[in-house]
Amino acid sequence: MAATADGAQVRETQAMHIQTHSTSQRRMLNQYVIEDEIGRGVYGCVRLARDTDTGERVAIKIVPRETRAKLGEQLRGGKTRTDAKVQHEIAILKSCSHPNLVALKEVVDDPRSRKLFLVLEYMDRGEIAWRDALGGPGMTVNKVRRAFRDTVAGLVYLHAQGIVHRDVKPANLLWNSEGITKISDFGVSHRLTGDVDTDQAALFKTAGSPAFFAPELCWSGEVGTAPRITGAIDVWALGVTLYCLLFGHPPFMAETEFGLFDVILKEDYALPGYMGADRVPIGGRGPRWGQGAGQGEDVQGALSDDALLVLDLLDRMLEKDAQRRITLDAVRQHPWVGDGAEERHVDGAAKQSPAATDAAVQPLEMHSAPCLSPRSLVTKHSPRPPLPTPPLASALGSSSTPNSPRRLVSTRIAPPTPTPRTPALQ
Repeated sequence: MAATADGAQVRETQAMHIQTHSTSQRRMLNQYVIEDEIGRGVYGCVRLARDTDTGERVAIKIVPRETRAKLGEQLRGGKTRTDAKVQHEIAILKSCSHPNLVALKEVVDDPRSRKLFLVLEYMDRGEIAWRDALGGPGMTVNKVRRAFRDTVAGLVYLHAQGIVHRDVKPANLLWNSEGITKISDFGVSHRLTGDVDTDQAALFKTAGSPAFFAPELCWSGEVGTAPRITGAIDVWALGVTLYCLLFGHPPFMAETEFGLFDVILKEDYALPGYMGADRVPIGGRGPRWGQGAGQGEDVQGALSDDALLVLDLLDRMLEKDAQRRITLDAVRQHPWVGDGAEERHVDGAAKQSPAATDAAVQPLEMHSAPCLSPRSLVTKHSPRPPLPTPPLASALGSSSTPNSPRRLVSTRIAPPTPTPRTPALQ
């Protein structure tokens, strides 16, 4: 067995046995009765399962050792091995243990099998319901606050371990029946090595979802002039995630990936008139620079302190200059995150998040600024236009980064599509 950071055990099994469960007639993987598919991603699918030894429900991530290669790779061999990527995720999961991270319980790695099996903690409510069927926000502001607070606690832990997640987004936030939110999917995470060149090379490889890319990841200038990539990319993605939870759509959208990079680099974001499923009024605001600048009415003077605080937090997280962007620890201590440790209206009852205690450990510190009232926070934090950037056209074909997404694709979020039938276990 391998131990996680706090001593929890991750079981490692090298033998796989497939049989049929005598009662349900379902297939079994060792002691696990395999049930319905509950998720599907780039590298495999996730099936619900029951541990017959303990009766516990678990989620099993099934990953083929080889996947069909992309077009360029097909010309060179036809298949690509996923072992290294999966083993990287396993190593990250083995080293971490936190109430707001999805836990790895067992790895089934039989060299005779064409697949790897990761047995994970089952989050029975799945992805957080961040938008409704009509494309509006799916959670009340108080529920958003609780989910966000849990996410911040998990990210603070990861960064303390030297791990940058690199793919923070609503789809990677799962919650359970107790309403606790946990971060999942560490396939593109990076553990800092301490070597600047090695870390920069790894972090600059674009990974994750373009709509959540920080401006420094969208840089298209000369080699050697790009801004330094740090854990601040997680703070930006967290800010985009908070916007999605509050408004039901991302703050930056375009028809192509190139267009999206340009918008992220150069444009300000707008604010709808209401936030949350409970439609808390915020007056709305147009972009403060770039296209559409000056449109929309600024009525912040009539807003509640709570609304002012969350808008202030968004501004600080969606700061285009990474050096000026609020730090993750300062996000944790922001009044909107740290205030109200006891949630008022979650699932009809007052509940306390495990992250709430963490959020109140230290006094407020945002960019080393003194504690200010909500209205003075908004007044003191003036919006800043983005840093000068070269035109995107100059970067066409200039990237030497193997994972750099230089392709034209739609970046608008589409509704989920039905998942295909899961292949056989072996």
